[in-house]
Amino acid sequence: MIKTPFGISGLWPALLLWALGAALPASAAAQENQAVVALMKTAIEEFGAGRPDQAASALERGLRIEPDNAILWHYLGQTRLHQGHYQEAESLAAKSNTLAGDNAALRARNAWLIGAARQAANQNRTPPATDGERALQQRLDAEIERRRQAEAEIAALRERLEQEQARRR
Repeated sequence: MIKTPFGISGLWPALLLWALGAALPASAAAQENQAVVALMKTAIEEFGAGRPDQAASALERGLRIEPDNAILWHYLGQTRLHQGHYQEAESLAAKSNTLAGDNAALRARNAWLIGAARQAANQNRTPPATDGERALQQRLDAEIERRRQAEAEIAALRERLEQEQARRR
């Protein structure tokens, strides 16, 4: 992961989890947002499993649905940075900035991304992750797995409930 003079590290999955929470629709009627949220979840899982190409693909599909989503542009830039596509990462962060409006936090993350992309391009490599970043990534991976298991348990309970209700009719 990359560190900048600002002390911000490239913890893409953690930031993507934040974005996922920020992107949750305000109402159930926002079906397109539901699709984008599902694609962001897929991107989190793919990136966490070490498949940044698939994560990028999910983010690109989300952008086809919501091309003005500054958060998606930012995280596609984060993914490209991780893949070593530094110039593209910088361009994607700039695109995100054009759509970010008055979102100062996202603008700050884009500034970090642009700086990190330039720094990595100058070094022509992605610096290794620190011990703290690796530990955080392991905790995030464990949390993703815990949530995956909880979702499976919920689905099984719903199915059992539906079966019970069907028997009672």
